[in-house]
Amino acid sequence: MREELLDRMIRIYGFEHEAVIAFAELIENNTFTDEMLEVIVKAHEEHPLVEEEE
Repeated sequence: MREELLDRMIRIYGFEHEAVIAFAELIENNTFTDEMLEVIVKAHEEHPLVEEEE
């Protein structure tokens, strides 16, 4: 399940986006349940981070 969640984040932002890297670190942390991680992914799917142009 965690790999699928990571794949969903990658689809939103790409491999090297800071949000994907941070999420990958959360996946390694056993403090977070699969359900908690899924809530994070759903939030990003519904409201992706928008980078402001300089």
